[in-house]
Parts: sequence; C-alpha cells; structure tokens
Amino acid sequence: MQDAVENGVFAPAAIWRQVCSTSGGMTNPHFVAGPRFFRDQHEFEHWHEIRLRGFTEWYVGRTAPRSFANGRHVANAKARLFPEFLPQVSTDDGKPVAYLNTVPGFWCGDRQALHDLNYYDDTLQFGGLKTLLLGSSFLVAQRAGMLRAFDAITTPFRNRKLSGANCIVLIGMTVDPAYQSMKLPSLLFSTVKEAARRLRMKYVVGPFRPNAYGQYKAERHAAHSNVLFEKYCAGRNEDGLPRDPWMRTVFRQGAEFVRIEPRSFRVARSIARFEEFRARFKPESWYSPTPDVWECGETPTWYVDRCKGEVVSVEPNIWGVIQVADAIGEESEGASSSRLTQVGAGIST
Repeated sequence: MQDAVENGVFAPAAIWRQVCSTSGGMTNPHFVAGPRFFRDQHEFEHWHEIRLRGFTEWYVGRTAPRSFANGRHVANAKARLFPEFLPQVSTDDGKPVAYLNTVPGFWCGDRQALHDLNYYDDTLQFGGLKTLLLGSSFLVAQRAGMLRAFDAITTPFRNRKLSGANCIVLIGMTVDPAYQSMKLPSLLFSTVKEAARRLRMKYVVGPFRPNAYGQYKAERHAAHSNVLFEKYCAGRNEDGLPRDPWMRTVFRQGAEFVRIEPRSFRVARSIARFEEFRARFKPESWYSPTPDVWECGETPTWYVDRCKGEVVSVEPNIWGVIQVADAIGEESEGASSSRLTQVGAGIST
C-alpha cells in the first residue's frame, strides 16, 4: 500500500481514496474524503460557522476560538496525529464541505457498558501544556517541511491513545447546508468503516440524535420523557424502517440500535446566556410544558436550575452499533430483518 498526501497531510492512501459521485443541485459534483486540514483561518472559521447551524450554538458558542490552544494549528496537529478519526469531505476543487469527529474507544459487547456522549467526547482532548506543545511542534514541523519528523516524535503518544481500543466512537457530523442533499453522510460512514477495518476495530458505535424528535414533541406540545422518546425511537414508517430520517440513514449503514441513552449529552450555561439564546434562536418556537422546563422543537430539553443560576440542556440519544465485519458489501436479507426487529421491539434503556 502506498501513502498519499492530501492537502499537505501525510496519510495512508487506503483510507482516503473514497470518492463519491452524486447528482443533485450541481452538475456531476465529485467529493473526496480525506484527513482534515484547515488551509487557512477562513476555512477554520467556516467550519465553526456551519457548526452553528441549528441549536449547536448553545453547545459551542457563537464565535470561532481565537486562542492558540483552541485554534487552527492545534486542530491540524490533532488531525495529523489521528487522521482516521477526524476526516473531512471536500469538493474536487478542494473546498471542505463536511466533517466527522470520532474517537477511539473500547466496548465489551454488553449494551449496558455503553456510556453517554459526555464520557467519550474528551477522549482526544489534552491538557493545556500538552496542547500547546502539540500545536507548536506541528507548526514548526510544517513550516520546516519536516512533518515526517513530527509523525515519528508523536507516534508513541498516538499509540497510547489507541492502546486497548476495539471500536471507533462517532461523536459528531457537520455538513455545509449548501451540500446537504449530496449524500455526504454516507461517504463519511464509508470512510470511518474503512478506517475501522484498517485499524482492526470490531465496531463502529455512536449515540445518535433522532433529529425529528423535537418536531414530534412540538406537535404534541409535550415535554420530553423517557417513555415518549422510547416510543418515538421504536416507531416505523410505512416501509417498516425507522420513522426518524437520521435513524433511517444510520440503519442503512448497517447499524443495530441497541439502547436508549436518556441523558447522553449535557451542557450548562447561565440563565442570562439562556435568555439571550432563546431570544435569538427560533424565538417563536419556544414553549414551557411545565415550569422551568423549555422546549423549542429540537431534540434537547432545557431545564432551569434557579439555585445554581444555570440552565442545563439534556439531549437523549440512541446507541447504534455497526459490526465492522458485517459492514463489508451488501448485508443479507436475514441480517436486515433481524436489525428491524431490534428497532421495533428490542431497544433497551
């Protein structure tokens, strides 16, 4: 196997020659999945801007990080160190239009051993000094044309992070709104499954957000509850597939839905910050089904804590597991039927 250089980043060719052609609003656009690399500050800020689509501003803040520790060079250093876990999709002229964040993890196979998203989210985060050293050494190596030396120096650290891992955990996917009809999630799924095979991982797993659950709540003017969420996730459409559009996409990638994660991701902000956010984001959609509980037609629910002066958003997810060995080629009819049974009847909490 030969190696390749994509956007100036050295990476295994077998992972990154995933090419997808689609039809849609553009004329025969081609997209290539490759290792993440922000070529300039504009690309870095654009990545942050498309992350703000929807309610994600509540999670990540309104402005792109300006400090070195949270900036472009550290992001590029991490992508260089863990290219399989931080891919992007670009147009054939090099414009990045979609990103996927994943981390290495371990799963023993027991569905109750899957933790919440908060548990996995910081796997590839580093302490302040280590972050500064990583980013500055990458910057020096890049400017000196010595990225292979950076690879050699950081390999022991990479190996420690991957030691014991048997799965890739999906953390988040971001797609430029202008390219949402181009089937880019499928390309990113194909890329991460190929990476898992190369790394000899057994599973690709993720706590998935049923994107239309918020609308389901709003139509009923309902507050979130575990019972309501489980009922929604178990629902099917007329074809017997998951009713939720994102769950259908994940299912078609070979996933089996194994467990509800009722409090998968939690973010606390001040009450003042929440009031600003509520006035700016879909102000006409907010409703309070019970005192100090807020909904706005999105998956999370916001809970006010007047003692702490905080508002905590709680996002429920559903765990999906892709057996990497089963993700090669077309699945059998029996396998698909088994997974549909799991969707409708076998989801545990």
